Amino acid sequence: MCQAGMTKKKIDAKDIYPGIATVLNAGVGLIEKQNEGYAYLPVGD
Repeated sequence: MCQAGMTKKKIDAKDIYPGIATVLNAGVGLIEKQNEGYAYLPVGD
């Protein structure tokens, strides 16, 4: 979960489900996962 988004939406870390990791920025977190071998497949219109 993106900490920047949590801050903007006023969501506290205590309100997140257990086991959910947070990253400072979703873009950086996405790049880190891609470097680990995961692929990003956008879903939408």
